[in-house]
Amino acid sequence: MQLRFESHLTGEEYVRQEAWRDASLPRCPLHPKGGCGFARHGTYERVSPPGTLIARWYCPAGHRTFSLLPDCLAARLSGTLSEVEAVVRAVEQAANLEGACQVLRLDIELPGALRHRGIVFDVAFAADGRTLATASKDDRVRIWRSATRLSDRVYGIAFSPDGEKLVSGDIEGRLRLWEAASHKQVGMDLAGHDGAIYQVAYSPDGRWIASAGWDKIGRIWDARTGQLRHTLSGHSDKLLDIAFSHDSSRIVTGSYDGLAIVWDVATGLIINTFQHVAADRSFHGIYVHGVAFHPTNTDEIATGTWKTNLATIWDVGSGEQKRAIHVGNPVNVIVYSPDGRQLATAGTNGQIHLWNSASGARQDGGGMRHGRKPVHELAFATEGHLLVSASDDETAAIWNLRTEKKVRSFKHRDKVLDVAFRGDGKRIATACADGRWYIYPTSEEDLISLAKKRLEQISDH
Repeated sequence: MQLRFESHLTGEEYVRQEAWRDASLPRCPLHPKGGCGFARHGTYERVSPPGTLIARWYCPAGHRTFSLLPDCLAARLSGTLSEVEAVVRAVEQAANLEGACQVLRLDIELPGALRHRGIVFDVAFAADGRTLATASKDDRVRIWRSATRLSDRVYGIAFSPDGEKLVSGDIEGRLRLWEAASHKQVGMDLAGHDGAIYQVAYSPDGRWIASAGWDKIGRIWDARTGQLRHTLSGHSDKLLDIAFSHDSSRIVTGSYDGLAIVWDVATGLIINTFQHVAADRSFHGIYVHGVAFHPTNTDEIATGTWKTNLATIWDVGSGEQKRAIHVGNPVNVIVYSPDGRQLATAGTNGQIHLWNSASGARQDGGGMRHGRKPVHELAFATEGHLLVSASDDETAAIWNLRTEKKVRSFKHRDKVLDVAFRGDGKRIATACADGRWYIYPTSEEDLISLAKKRLEQISDH
């Protein structure tokens, strides 16, 4: 929630005096009597004016973040969040498009992600009820899509190779296939897991879907029919990650048991097992959080682990360790670049690193820090210079690897647990702890183009 405070400063003065340090919220608006763990939650960057930081607080009991905006930045922030939500509910209940437009033809700005930098002149809902077009004084037309609700938590999301479908896995063990464009489910739930599905993957040839469950089992499904092809039984603890080889012939799984296992897709049999061992020769606490195949070599995998804080490259045939990279903190995720020359890692400290996969040398300058909370997932765009990250700080972020600068950030309502690029790089899909999955355009130009198409669709109704 965004709240206004009186500062009587211009934007430039706010930056020069670092006035966000003086912004204070003495008690939780949701729990004025206390007892909710309410505390300062750091700051976040704002694009304009350059150098602007916004102070914020967090209520863990209500799962709500409060941002304090000075007068100079909140001049057009009208109405409370509950008032805006009431308007949105009224639109959703409108009988037709005209009725929805009538409800929302107000001189207000929507909070959070649905904000323009000027007065909103007009808005309209598409007939699907999930697409909102807005026209503003800032000379922009924007399209906002609501998400598809699944459950309390969506752990895994993956695009099909053609980008037309999505597969999702949730905390209730439901594996679902979706049309990406319409957000409609395809067929019935794929039932089989007893407990949460922590990660999902689409095979590069589009034939198979793989799922990693907290029931200690991996599963391979026929993507066309939804039938279970193989049950992968070999781990003694929850599975944390799963990935296909580039030719769709092999799968690698990682688990809390400290093992990475490579499987044959055709037979469901184990090809090789990789045991991770700590420096003290112990096995406890070495969680394999990230696994990945080399993009052109089915005999090379990479793993990322806790306790050892290592990114390790293995030879699948011999089972031998080829090299170990000391990351410096527990590794949540590891991915190869499309050409296989680099590895990207991220973990519990929110820092993203790039490594030379052949030598193990670090290749980033330290500029890609998503935040101070854990990063759960990374994904490369096909061309290789863009990377997207998903974090506990409730955002997904796109990075330009050449500059190590954040290109765009996408705010969610809860932790972002997984993220995936569509094959053409023009869309990302995110899985969120709020029980929804989301699709976002990756560029401003694509956003405007999408807006024009949506408006044309709306005008046809």
